[in-house]
Amino acid sequence: MNYFNQFMLLKFSLNMKNSSIFFVSTPLHVLNSLIIALGEYESNDCILVFIDQPKDRENHYYNILKNWEKSPFKKILYFQSSGNLNKYQHRKNIFKDIYIELNKINFSKIYTSNDRRIEFIYAYKLLKKLNKNIKCIYIDDGIMSYVIHKYSWESPLEILVKKLYYGFWYNRTRIVGSSKFINSSIVAFPKFVHHYLKKSNPILLKSEYFKKNIYLDFLKKILYSFKQNSNIHNLKYILILPHQIELKKYWNFYNKLKDDLIDNNESSHKIGIKYHPFQNGDPLNFKNDNNFTIINSDIAFECIVPFLKKETTIIGDVSTAMIYAKLIKKNLNVVLIRNKNDIRLNKLRPLLNEIGVIEFDSIKNYLNK
Repeated sequence: MNYFNQFMLLKFSLNMKNSSIFFVSTPLHVLNSLIIALGEYESNDCILVFIDQPKDRENHYYNILKNWEKSPFKKILYFQSSGNLNKYQHRKNIFKDIYIELNKINFSKIYTSNDRRIEFIYAYKLLKKLNKNIKCIYIDDGIMSYVIHKYSWESPLEILVKKLYYGFWYNRTRIVGSSKFINSSIVAFPKFVHHYLKKSNPILLKSEYFKKNIYLDFLKKILYSFKQNSNIHNLKYILILPHQIELKKYWNFYNKLKDDLIDNNESSHKIGIKYHPFQNGDPLNFKNDNNFTIINSDIAFECIVPFLKKETTIIGDVSTAMIYAKLIKKNLNVVLIRNKNDIRLNKLRPLLNEIGVIEFDSIKNYLNK
C-alpha cells in the first residue's frame, strides 16, 4: 500500500464515528434511551431499534422520532410482535432483518433496558462475533432495576428446543439485569439497584435532561400527538394504576382506593386517572363518574410529569411512575397508599424514603392529615 492510500485510510478511520445501538420495547425505554443518545450523538452514530411492538396500536413515539428534525438517532428500526401467530418463525424473520442491518455498521456499544428480550440477545451475540470489544450497557427499566422479579422457569427440554430452532446462542436469565455480559448500567438511582446490577458499576442517568428544551420539545410533540396537552395542567390529584397483572392481582385494593377517593374528595377536585401503558379499556369503570378524568393510558406518565403544577399530588401504590415522578419533578407530592399484600414495598422503602415519597394507610388519612 502506498503512502497516499495509507494516508486516506487513516483519514477515513479518524473521521469515522463510533456507533451505538439501542433496543427498546416500552415508552420508558424510549425516553431513557433518548436522554442517553442526546448526550452522545455528536460523537457516536445512534441507532434505535423498537422490538416486540403491538400490531393493533399506533406507536406515537416511533412516528414522532422518525420525523423529528432534532432526533439524535441517525436510523430507526421497527419490529412488531407476532400476535402469537407462528411467533417462532416470526422471530426468525426478524433475526434475518437484524443480521442484515448489524452487518452494515461497526458498533462499539449496545444498549438495552431488558436483557431478556430475545431480539436483543440475538443482536448482542452477533455483535460480539463482529466486534469482540463490544460493550453492553443496561439502561434503567424502572421497578425491575430495584426489585428482583423472577420470570417463569424454562425447562432444559424447552431450552434445547429453542437452541435447535433459533441457534445455540439462545440463553437468557430469569431476572432482568442479571446477564453476565452486561458491562455497565445507567440508572436513575444507582445506590438502590438490585444486587445483580450492583456488579455492573451503575452510573447515574443524567436527570438534568428532563428539563432541557430539546427533551421537552419531544415530550410536547408526544402530548400533542395524543391530544393530551390541556386538561392535565388543572388536575389536583392523579391516581396511578399499575400494570394489568398487578391490577388484577390486587383488584380489591384498587377498587377500594377508587371508592375512598370518591368518598373523601370533599373539595370536588377533578382526579386524573392514569392506567398503565397498553392497558385495554377502563376495567375499574372510572369514565362513568364525573369525579374523574381519564388520561390516555398509552402515554408514558414520565411525558406528563414535567408539565404538572407543583401543587399536583400523585397517588398510587408501588410503580415505576411513582418513583420517576419524584426523579423528574422533586417538588411534586407523591403519596403511596400501602398495599399490605404487595411485598415489593418493603424492598423499595429505602429508595422511597430517600426521594421523599410519603406513605399512608388510606386516602382518608392522607386527605385529613
